[in-house]
Order: sequence, then C-alpha cells, then structure tokens
Amino acid sequence: MTSDDERRALLAGRPLDALEPDELEQVARWTDLLADPETWEEPAPDLEDLVIASVGAAPTPTRTWATSTGRTSGSWVRPLLGGLAVAAAIVAAVIFFSRDTDDRPDSFASGPLTGTELAPDATGTVEIFEDTAGFRVELRADDLPPLDGGRFYQAWLKGPSGAIPIGTFSEGDGSWVTLWAGVSPTDFPELTVTIEAPDGDQASSGELVLSGATSP
Repeated sequence: MTSDDERRALLAGRPLDALEPDELEQVARWTDLLADPETWEEPAPDLEDLVIASVGAAPTPTRTWATSTGRTSGSWVRPLLGGLAVAAAIVAAVIFFSRDTDDRPDSFASGPLTGTELAPDATGTVEIFEDTAGFRVELRADDLPPLDGGRFYQAWLKGPSGAIPIGTFSEGDGSWVTLWAGVSPTDFPELTVTIEAPDGDQASSGELVLSGATSP
C-alpha cells in the first residue's frame, strides 16, 4: 500500500477495497485537497465553528461495515461529509502532511540526489533531522521503478570510515520515505542508494542508482 493509499484509507475509515468507485473518487478528492499547500495558507476564520457544527450534525448510522456481512444501505459518503470526515481530515492532515507546514523543525542536514548510469533519469532529495533516537532521514526519490525478483533499494550513509545501512524501500515514486541512522551525517556526509537482493549478504552490491552529499 502506498502512502497515498494509507491517507485515503484513514480518511475513509475503512479498507479501500470496500469502497465503490464514486466513494474512492470522493476520498481521492479529499486527499488531494489536504495535500495542496494552498489549503493551509489561510484557514477560514470560522473553521472551528464549522467543524463543531458539522460533527454535531452528523447522523448516526444504523449499520456499519465492520458489523455487517453486507454493504450498508445507501452511501456512507453523505453522512461522513456531514461531519466525521471533517474531523478525520484534520487528524490526517496533522499526521501525514506535517512536512508541508512552515513550523516543522529545521533539518540537521540536507541535499539533492542525482541518478547514476543505472538510473540516469532518477533524482531525489534528502533531509536529515536530529532525534532522541538518532537521526531521522527523510528521503524522496523520483523515477526509481519497482524491482523484480524480490530486489529492493537500500539507502546508505557514507563517510571516510565506510558505509552504514539506514533502511530499505521498494520504489521511488516521489513519495517521502522515513529511514533511521545511528550515526551523524557530520561523520557520514554522503547518502547513496543501491539495488540489493535478499541473498543474505549484508555488504553493498555496488549497484548504485542515487547519490549526493548532505550539508548542514
């Protein structure tokens, strides 16, 4: 499931495969609206009152998808639009779209990533944040397709003393991926991405697809 699917499922309050086509379309519109930075530039002054009124006016369903063996009668979208979807949208915005706000913490280090001969069209961006558990690495890669044969992408932080693996992901479709490092980017200032196989060998394959230097 992609990050967009996770956002839509959260807004829907039910699995996406349980929705009708028109319901999926409605949830997709909500997700796109929440992802648009312009949505958050200047909230309506009466937003709080509207949310409270909408939630209070939401009808109570007589059947639910979780307790029924069949689909509920009528469309669930209409009552949700009356209230609960508004609250869910706000919660989803805080969880999933916080990286688009202006009050997020400053990154410890960041930099662009460029493709190699194995992936000449690939590009990327990395932002690294210091955390109590270490360093949180936010990586966005574009134009890295899904791999076959169980292969995956492995990210590394590299420095004079070697390379440290910081996590894996399955494709680079422009979505942000969260990785973790126990070493400082000050000592390991280069981030690379390689193609790896589940062969039990923990060393890098050398199949480099993205690389770039990070700087404070």
